[in-house]
Amino acid sequence: MLLLYSIAIFLFEVGTRLASLVDEKAKLWVRGRDSWKLIDAPENGKTVWIHCSSVGEFEQARPLIESMKDEYFILLTYFSPSGFQSEKAKEVADEVCYLPTDHSSLARAFLDKFQPSAILFVKYEFWYNFMEEIHDRKIPFALISAYFPENYSLFRWPGNLLGHRLRQFDKIFVQDLESQDRLKRHLGIDVAEVSGDTRVDRVVQNRAARLELSAVKEFVGDMPVLVIGSNWPSDDEILIPFLERRKDLKVIAAPHELGNKQWKKWKDTFGPDIIDYDQLEGGEIGGRVLFVNRIGLLSSLYQYATVAYVGGGFGSAVHNTLEAAVWSIPVLCGPKNDRFLEIQQLKSREVIYEIMDEAELSRTLDLLLDSAAIREKVGLEAQKYFGENAGATSQILDWLNSKA
Repeated sequence: MLLLYSIAIFLFEVGTRLASLVDEKAKLWVRGRDSWKLIDAPENGKTVWIHCSSVGEFEQARPLIESMKDEYFILLTYFSPSGFQSEKAKEVADEVCYLPTDHSSLARAFLDKFQPSAILFVKYEFWYNFMEEIHDRKIPFALISAYFPENYSLFRWPGNLLGHRLRQFDKIFVQDLESQDRLKRHLGIDVAEVSGDTRVDRVVQNRAARLELSAVKEFVGDMPVLVIGSNWPSDDEILIPFLERRKDLKVIAAPHELGNKQWKKWKDTFGPDIIDYDQLEGGEIGGRVLFVNRIGLLSSLYQYATVAYVGGGFGSAVHNTLEAAVWSIPVLCGPKNDRFLEIQQLKSREVIYEIMDEAELSRTLDLLLDSAAIREKVGLEAQKYFGENAGATSQILDWLNSKA
């Protein structure tokens, strides 16, 4: 099975290189694969290698990185170009690069060069040739913030033919008891430990370190505010009709992808009622819709929300709902959310509301915007959730310090 996996990795690489001739993201991926060769290995000190898929996984790892960076040399790798391009990562890690393509020869060369004292993979990152080499070298190796639903692909044939390789982790820190039980039941893994999700620690930190955006505060005034975070065009299709009807509120939209495509659609729809963030900083406060075509502001924008909508749920998957829910407000999202335990937990507490279509969005937003009593109940439930689920960072750090 490992041989078949290696062939699949080879074919994926060939396909990506062909796609790079016409696709910018593929081109960035291809150009970046050898970035690790340009980094000098540390001469002294212990190296901890942390691997994330993209920006979301980095946010899970960040509280841990910030807690350990004074004691260890932190090597951070990404699979996705969007992660590698993040300036936030370069602020906290000692070195940042792409993960080399998962070939056995590259895994050996990478580990020979950096000689990590311990290795952490985040959430769903399984690179089996690297895992084989790490296991053979007996380097302390953990998976953190993992969540395994009952229908997870590695529990079912043919995925379970590779699933047993999760036994190569020395420790698997999972978000809930159910994940721990499923690993034991399906794969015979007994090294799982319930720690919760480090992203809870991260968003609590974000709230404490929020930016005070005085121009945004002046823009919203005393009106109810809907903050729309990480929205895609598929989200806009159901949001815009509601926004055209409900003109008694302020709207802040911070799309997932920067650029002019979504801005043009919003500008054509709202005309003089919309301004972009540059105009706001320039002193223009008018309008009822603010379009934020910038990175790095979203977590602070949620502080001004009466209700929030988090995008992605009508595409591949919902983006970071914890970032909004930590402000003790109701949060709406689309149906593609089953991979995220925190969403299931917050749905059960009626902090997050899953919506399926435009009609349900409209009904739910009307209810939440018009009922202070419901919003107060949501706030209390959110506070309880974050109080009960913080602390994963210190648990993982204790294990790391005992092994590295």
